[in-house]
Amino acid sequence: KFEAQETVGATLGQEYVKLGSTSAGIGLLVVLIFMLFYYRRLGVFAAISLIFNLVALLGAMAFIQATLTLPGVAGIILTVGMAVDANILIYERIREEQARGRKPLQAAKDGFAHAFSTIIDANLTTLITGFILMSVGTGPVKGFATTLCIGIITSVISALMRTRVLVHFQLDKGNVTSWSMMSIIKQSGVKFMSKAPISAVFSTVVCIGGLSMFLMIDDKDKLGIEFMGGTSAVVRTESPQSQEDMKAMFQPATNPNLHAASTFSDSVTISPILSSADGDGYTSFRITAKDDQSKADESGKISHEQVSGDLRKWLADVLQKGPVSDIQIASGTATGTLYFEKAHEAADIGTALNAVGLVDASATRLEGSVPAYTFTGQTTLTEVGVLATRIQDINSRTDTSGNELRLANPVAELSSVSAQVVTELRDKALAAILLSLFAAVMYIRVRFAEYSFGIAAVIALVHDVLIALGALAIANMLGMQSAEINLSMIAAFLTIIGYSLNDTIVVFDRVRENMPRMKGSLEEILDKSINQTLSRTLLTSVTTLITVLLLFFFNLGTGNVIEGFAFALIIGVLAGTYSSIFIASPALLWLESRRQKGLPQEEDTKVAKASTPSTAS
Repeated sequence: KFEAQETVGATLGQEYVKLGSTSAGIGLLVVLIFMLFYYRRLGVFAAISLIFNLVALLGAMAFIQATLTLPGVAGIILTVGMAVDANILIYERIREEQARGRKPLQAAKDGFAHAFSTIIDANLTTLITGFILMSVGTGPVKGFATTLCIGIITSVISALMRTRVLVHFQLDKGNVTSWSMMSIIKQSGVKFMSKAPISAVFSTVVCIGGLSMFLMIDDKDKLGIEFMGGTSAVVRTESPQSQEDMKAMFQPATNPNLHAASTFSDSVTISPILSSADGDGYTSFRITAKDDQSKADESGKISHEQVSGDLRKWLADVLQKGPVSDIQIASGTATGTLYFEKAHEAADIGTALNAVGLVDASATRLEGSVPAYTFTGQTTLTEVGVLATRIQDINSRTDTSGNELRLANPVAELSSVSAQVVTELRDKALAAILLSLFAAVMYIRVRFAEYSFGIAAVIALVHDVLIALGALAIANMLGMQSAEINLSMIAAFLTIIGYSLNDTIVVFDRVRENMPRMKGSLEEILDKSINQTLSRTLLTSVTTLITVLLLFFFNLGTGNVIEGFAFALIIGVLAGTYSSIFIASPALLWLESRRQKGLPQEEDTKVAKASTPSTAS
């Protein structure tokens, strides 16, 4: 039984890898410069640790022979942003200890000791989410989860071992009189809990409004083919076309080739790939037919060749020709036309043709915006199909400038999902989210000895996911972003859950540490804890946001899955930072107040003591 198929052309795949690598490299560079500038000598150690982390991550993936998918590249880029969080936690604790009058050695020792528990708690919850993704997720989600899990493990090892070794090596040299760092956030005393009623009303209105907008959108517009069934393709046109002209190609009155289509119906959406803009039109479009509009043959299978062939017939008047066409063989002389992704010197193409079997081959550039060349050469072959296959080997060649020769495929990307697996994919996606929330509550219950901490964290998680859903709905309605709910978007939601948990647990961990030390109400302890961790919260959000923004802008207009994925993460990082302060902590205060009101005074005191450790974590 047919389940799903996906084809990505070699050139398009190479473009995705280039975009991912470029955004990762620039993101890494920006984060390294930021850490060096902000933490100075300690920033150098963080930079070395981060590079070691990436080397270990790639080495681990090579060792287990993991396939690097496009969401996997996103996982690496996200790791770059989140890997510095552990170092920031350590350095901010060192700053606090130094402010208390500790000498550099003692400040470093106490900084690592106090940050250890928080780092383990924060990363372990994200790791649990990653493992759930690996076991429940499929396809690109599993690829993302693999990268994320390995990245979390290498990040923790790098921070707690590599950074510590470098810090103590510097101390052993005896030339450290103090740890010099910048300080954007000075000691603050903001009464965050007094803002809880305002933030509660604001968040409730935004969440309900966003969820309402999402529910108002038709399933065909908000769900991807993984959850609807159907086919999606990226096609290239011979010349720039407007979106209206392409839509007209799917109307029987204007397209005489329409009757040839057997895998699409007239209920098709056409979206231009913004990065292919050329004058007043575009040369690449994404064509999507949902609701299982693909027709299966008698065996219940759908051939990619069948879908691709139907698209070529349907769009014959506008579709880019090639990659190899009009081949003829007469008296040992072969002629034809080649279509390339990029323009090359005609002499280089002739040399490449000689290398793949033709003799005395030459090429001539045709006029037009598409890089097309006619060729001629001598051959002993007599079958056109065999020669066409032989010429395809030109893709492995390079020209004199070192650029790869890539033949252009008019159907650059093709994905099909059968309705038979739609229910299964939906169930798995829902199970992944529910299992992640349940695992988060249970882990926090074990670590913090009260369900109220876990429930408060989950309230913040649900808030962040609803905010992201609302933002996606607005982006879809306004045509700003093509951000359908698909498997990659589920991975984004689970990443938001992991990130939000990370932020919330850092605050809760400080609350747990302060409870046995401070006199005063829980509201005062929460305010104090949030102010103490505010610098770390903002710094981590900035570094993560930098890498995710770069990921988004480098993929903006490409129409690939990373574009919507990164957009969701941008909203998630902003919402997660806000919710850890204005949602999770007030929720904890409300839950604890209700719990303690229901307890006798003596039992209340006993439970309060039992739920807080006697020593700092």
